Amino acid sequence: MIKCEKLTTTIPTEWDVVIVGAGPAGAFAAFLLAQHASNILLVDKANFPRPKVCGCCINNAALNLLNQYSLHNLMTEQGAVPLEQLCLFEAHRSATVNLPGGYSLSRNKFDTALIKAGIDRGVIFLPGTTAQVLNASPSGRAVQLQDEFNTQVINAKIVLVADGLGGRSLDRHAEFDFITDANSRFGCGTIVDDAPDYYQPGRIYMACASGGYVGLVRLEDGRVDVAAALDRDFSRAHSGPAKAATMIMRISNLPVPESLSTTHWTGTEALTRKRNQIAAERVFVLGDSCGYAEPFTGEGIAWALTSGAGVIELAQKGLTQWSPSLIQDWHFKHTKMIKARQDRSIAIAHGLRNDTLRHFAIPMIASFPLVASSIIKYIANTKVAAAR
Repeated sequence: MIKCEKLTTTIPTEWDVVIVGAGPAGAFAAFLLAQHASNILLVDKANFPRPKVCGCCINNAALNLLNQYSLHNLMTEQGAVPLEQLCLFEAHRSATVNLPGGYSLSRNKFDTALIKAGIDRGVIFLPGTTAQVLNASPSGRAVQLQDEFNTQVINAKIVLVADGLGGRSLDRHAEFDFITDANSRFGCGTIVDDAPDYYQPGRIYMACASGGYVGLVRLEDGRVDVAAALDRDFSRAHSGPAKAATMIMRISNLPVPESLSTTHWTGTEALTRKRNQIAAERVFVLGDSCGYAEPFTGEGIAWALTSGAGVIELAQKGLTQWSPSLIQDWHFKHTKMIKARQDRSIAIAHGLRNDTLRHFAIPMIASFPLVASSIIKYIANTKVAAAR
């Protein structure tokens, strides 16, 4: 259970830092900034725990960051399942690759644990509250908060926006508009209680087809997380994501959980997109809010944590004395930290879309699993550039 506040007249109007979005990027940034700022407000439109479309895989790059910042016990304390193998399927072809480490953990538990770590350091958490970033003043940025009953305008010296792909907190500022890849897939997912025993703990199962791909992994509570990236036309042709995912699994000869078509599915905006800019006066954008690409297994959370850690130094400088140079500093630093990793994932995603490459790649992986394992190890273990 995490300690939450309500939007009432008791909420102070002046803050050092307001963070919009309590996913991995926002919650991690709040945890880290709590060592340097006296009053931090973390806001999220959802009430926690909340459903989230995610593959629920945390790779070694993400683990390295958690370990670096004193959260090395978070995985084991939450009962996370160690990951050992990636099993790939396409039509009658299959291949299994050993993983260099990582865990599966539901986003309910992972996000809640990060938020609690921040609260334990003095962060104030306000769930069930939407935020709109308003104009800057010499002393800070105004932020309008609204819950079911109340609206309040507060002021922050620094605002961090980490409200994800579908976040609306910057809607009043056209300079932050997204540029979306016209061919982008969308993400969708669900969690099933009745997955066949075929799906073993410690293994990621990934079924690939021309219309998208579906990943399945056993969670810490025994349920199975199902996450997919689908072409919109393919999803429409099969009357929605549940039937589209079922078709991909059947094409790949994977057993389909009976409840897959009846459980509640949640979806995302287009997966491959980026913002025109990711900083302005007293505002830094981080995590998925900066932009996104179809992620290689476990990479999405690694990008979010990287962004959350990377912004801390600049936020500290902004708290001491704001300088317009910090805007370009964040653009440069974020590109240095994230771009190469996202470009690599985009290349993998494009490869999965190509029928010829897909047909060729899986038999090659099956024939040379050590080569594939080495590549995955390189991607998963790559240290984050300039996170501090």
